[in-house]
Amino acid sequence: MTFIKNKNISLRALEKGDLPYLYKIENRESARVFGESLMPNSKYVLQEFIRNADKDISLSQQLRLVIEHNDSCEAVGMIDLYDYSVHHQRAAVGIWIDENMRQKGLATEALESIKNYAFNTLLFHQIYCYVSTENVASIKLFEKAGFVLSGTLKDWQRQKTGFSDTLVLQCLNE
Repeated sequence: MTFIKNKNISLRALEKGDLPYLYKIENRESARVFGESLMPNSKYVLQEFIRNADKDISLSQQLRLVIEHNDSCEAVGMIDLYDYSVHHQRAAVGIWIDENMRQKGLATEALESIKNYAFNTLLFHQIYCYVSTENVASIKLFEKAGFVLSGTLKDWQRQKTGFSDTLVLQCLNE
């Protein structure tokens, strides 16, 4: 069922049938750089995640949505609001678009959709993100969506070649 529909993409809740897609995305090697766990996610753990994904963001502290391309009705990515704070009216946002679907404006459309939902429905004061200084495409995406640099976390992420800095970008609901 579609949650938010735009020109090229729709955002929808996770469904049982998304398990293979979620398994592929969550277990890609590049995802481990950004996460806290070095272990792969099992299908069982991801099934449980999907089973509980219908909880309200105020209970689960997270909202993960599938980004679906309207032409093909195929999943092309995911977008999350996570680390939700009801007291501070904020959450972090993360986005993933399949490599073969990048540079088509889909991430921009999905980010604008979740931003509108966060500010106009959930009444957030702000959303923010963490982006590696090496991820130039994501930095441009978030800046295009109105996020501004608010700080740099030095040596924040350990990678194969050493530690890298991470930028914190914020978008305030003004």
